[in-house]
Amino acid sequence: MGSENQFLTTLHVDALGNLGVYDKKVGGDSSASPKLYRPGGMGPPVAYPVLPVPTTITLTRVYDLTRGDQTIVAQLKQQSGRSGATVTEQPLDQNGNAFGPQTTYRGILGSVKGGDVDSNSDNQRLYMVDVIVTSIAN
Repeated sequence: MGSENQFLTTLHVDALGNLGVYDKKVGGDSSASPKLYRPGGMGPPVAYPVLPVPTTITLTRVYDLTRGDQTIVAQLKQQSGRSGATVTEQPLDQNGNAFGPQTTYRGILGSVKGGDVDSNSDNQRLYMVDVIVTSIAN
């Protein structure tokens, strides 16, 4: 058995280097919409294959000033849409050790969301990074 917390997810941005471990990853799935065509004479539909399209990955982590996130977020925003990016996802066993092959997602750095501000909140500030995925490898 495994749980969502048994994965080590890291981000490398070509222009900035290794940015370390992220707390949450959403996306990176493969999506496809095969086309159906119905021939004349009320024949049964024929499905034609199409290429899969990977979905965008959104990485999230706590905004940490001691890690330098003020600078990191500013640099990420400057590279948005321009720099290549790699997300790696390594499964971990129940003791936190690498278990099995990692999945590597390659793409372009997309949007960067620096986090919300609310003077009445004591919630942790989170920032998010989108990677537009172009390839997936195991």
